Amino acid sequence: MLQFILKRLAVALPLALGASFITFSILYFVPGDPVVTMLGDKANDAALVAKMREELGLNDPFLVRYGRFLKGLVAGDLGNSFVSNRPVVEELTDALPATIELAMCGLIIACCIGLVSGVVSAVRQYSAWDYSFMVIALVGVSIPVFWLALLLSYFFAFKYPWFDMAGRMSQQYSDFVPITGLMLIDSILTLDWEVFLDVLRHITLPAVTLGLIGSALIARMTRSSVLEVKNRDFIRTARAKGLSSRQVLWHVLRNAMLPVVTVVGLQFGALLGGAIITEEIFAWPGLGTYLVQAIRYRDIVAVQGAVMVIVIMFLVVNLGVDVLYAVIDPRTNEG
Repeated sequence: MLQFILKRLAVALPLALGASFITFSILYFVPGDPVVTMLGDKANDAALVAKMREELGLNDPFLVRYGRFLKGLVAGDLGNSFVSNRPVVEELTDALPATIELAMCGLIIACCIGLVSGVVSAVRQYSAWDYSFMVIALVGVSIPVFWLALLLSYFFAFKYPWFDMAGRMSQQYSDFVPITGLMLIDSILTLDWEVFLDVLRHITLPAVTLGLIGSALIARMTRSSVLEVKNRDFIRTARAKGLSSRQVLWHVLRNAMLPVVTVVGLQFGALLGGAIITEEIFAWPGLGTYLVQAIRYRDIVAVQGAVMVIVIMFLVVNLGVDVLYAVIDPRTNEG
């Protein structure tokens, strides 16, 4: 297993290096000057603009700036934000727990809905359940995420104010001191059930938005994978040996899970990368919102840092999926 992981890491490192080069190149050659954005009304002072560009190292050649970026990346120093002058690592550390918590909740909802509906559709093929679930899944794949977010907000935050739609918690609980940054877990650890219910009211709508969209793809993949496996010879043999329906279903699911694991891993990686539209609509202070604000203010250093964190998280998730492959089916570890 260790050799298997090392091989995957050897593949991941060039991908991370290539992603860093592409990201830096795009931001280097994109039109506009971040100093002008930073100075605002003072940007008419050419001497001040030139001085700030020199202080920020923006006049250095491409390779020099890229080398400085790589050196900081290896050392864990992504530089200081042009806008806030805070270390980008600190700002990402503040934003990342919110995205992780939202992604985990959205993925749990997506897996619960997608796996159950996909298995039921496959087991009861061509039944009313099958047609109903697949029509819903088709709608879920087709529906724009922003429209679903606005629809849920209108019905469950405005018309029927059962949930909140802005931020992670109410202002009255702003003095709550988090432990891990994951508010749901922290409120449980501190046994503060008022904060737990308040955080739950805030995270429900964005998590359900992400979960419903993600569950559609998981359901379709689960159904097709289970249908393919349940008609194979070894499943017919298992039935012929007199195994119970539950035992047969277990064999089917275990062999059908590899493509489903791929989809779930990609969904989780996408959510960790920042569900930008969802975070923007629900004013969720996560990585997606941070990236949008950094792009809006042309904060190149912050954009570079956020994109690289997203890339690294994608690589880590893919590595986790590969390891899970080897656990589910040891044959994938051969060679």
